[in-house]
Amino acid sequence: MAGVNVFITVDTEHSIGGAFMRKDARPVGNDRRVWGRIGTKVYGIPLIMDIADSFGLKLTFFVEVLNKYFFGENESREVCEYILKRGHDVQLHLHPNYLNFTLKDPRQRQFTDLIGRYPSTSSFS
Repeated sequence: MAGVNVFITVDTEHSIGGAFMRKDARPVGNDRRVWGRIGTKVYGIPLIMDIADSFGLKLTFFVEVLNKYFFGENESREVCEYILKRGHDVQLHLHPNYLNFTLKDPRQRQFTDLIGRYPSTSSFS
């Protein structure tokens, strides 16, 4: 009997944190949303990898990268390097709503996460 391939994936991203609704709100970055830090403990991807490693499992982490328009490129780079160093797989995914942070007022929400609304010839800078 042939074996079955099972892929376990982890969606790894930040939160907009209400920034499109309130002027005083800001996206929530790696510390809380990716590393899952609460006090001195981490409950995010390090713990997820610890659990997977204890069972000999390798995971695929889909890391959102357009958050660079708010946080800069280092936030995602740190996450990708950490995942790869631990021997797991990194793939990328996009949330174009982060492109709104290139606008004077991100609450205008010119860019949406609904990919089907973009023409197939669109490109992102």
